[in-house]
Amino acid sequence: MSHNSGTMSCSLLLLLCVTLVLLCAAPTSAVPPLGRAPSGAKIRGSFIVQVNGKCTGECRATLQRALAANKATRGCSLKKLATTIGDVSFEYVRCPAKAKLDEKVVESVLLNDRAVASALPAVVTVKQDEVVTAFGAPTALWGIDETDGGVSVVGGGAQRDGLRTCSMASNNGSQVHVWIVDSGCAPMNGGQCAGYYGAGTGCTDGFGHGSHVAGTATHAVYGVAFAARRSCIKVLDDNGAGSYSILIDAVGYAVQNKGQLANGDVINLSLGGGAFEPMNAAVQAASDEGVFVAMAAGNAGINACGLSPASVVAARAWSVQAHSPDLQLPWWSNFATASDDCTHISAPGVEITSVGGTWSGTSMAAPHVAGAIAVLLSDNQTPTLALLTPQQVLINGGGAKLSKPALGLTC
Repeated sequence: MSHNSGTMSCSLLLLLCVTLVLLCAAPTSAVPPLGRAPSGAKIRGSFIVQVNGKCTGECRATLQRALAANKATRGCSLKKLATTIGDVSFEYVRCPAKAKLDEKVVESVLLNDRAVASALPAVVTVKQDEVVTAFGAPTALWGIDETDGGVSVVGGGAQRDGLRTCSMASNNGSQVHVWIVDSGCAPMNGGQCAGYYGAGTGCTDGFGHGSHVAGTATHAVYGVAFAARRSCIKVLDDNGAGSYSILIDAVGYAVQNKGQLANGDVINLSLGGGAFEPMNAAVQAASDEGVFVAMAAGNAGINACGLSPASVVAARAWSVQAHSPDLQLPWWSNFATASDDCTHISAPGVEITSVGGTWSGTSMAAPHVAGAIAVLLSDNQTPTLALLTPQQVLINGGGAKLSKPALGLTC
């Protein structure tokens, strides 16, 4: 959360008419977040219906009839495009903004409709769409040095070897597909467009965040897994606008297109917002389908359990804190406590140089982990937290904050 190969046409034009604002937080200064709306702000008239099971054909028609039959939701309609990830479906409902509906009304209409109850897989929840944000800001390749070879503490200070230690004996992400779900990737930096969401026809990154994140994961110079294939799914327009519904659909797109390469798939999510059950369910379903997910923990200096997708609990999804070159947890990095333990690993996230400049944030930390996962997959190893943190150098946030192990592959 903050900010290679080949060419893919922008054939995925998913024009979901809801708005999400990506806030590019500036954690290393007192500058307030950029953007038009805060993380967690409700998007009027936009709802996500989570269904256990596949919802197609008559299932969708039943939902639409239920909405039309009730006076409260008579002006509401299902979007033409829905998302299915494994055995979980997400339907997107659009209602007139003037109706001023909330999620409880829409949920009550659907759950109390007899046809819905008898004909459909279980409707789990209805949530009003919300704003999600990126966690990072403009602020050298110490992060790559630490990720590839690890870090040790000598005389109270951090010691790295200054080299890409393990890359000589590694496949460096070869035959692994890394999906960067963000603001796009600049084509001059080898970004591959897998889809575009929102107004316009281009797939390029006019915001900068996605290019920076993608560079850390896979760039030939700045990246951890420089031999991986990168596909950038643009879920945010060039003003940083998007929504949870768009983000869920992007995760679904990546999962539906997994398996193109021999060694597996990794999704990087350097964005998010307030706790949102359908978003977490989408990531859980992606994990169940065998896809690994790296998620930024967030930059509010709070417990990550209050955010999505950072609070996901899934076998192949890990929430990433940030740390500085001197192995300190920055004040702005979200964290875990003994009672609410929603982060898993710490990675370089302060003054990270990549495509477009030097940025800080948990957005910068997550793609280090995504790249490291890709490296392990390409070397025929099943990624685990133990393999990602073999040296067990702990980042201690102080007080009630739990210490988390620092990322660092060894060879």
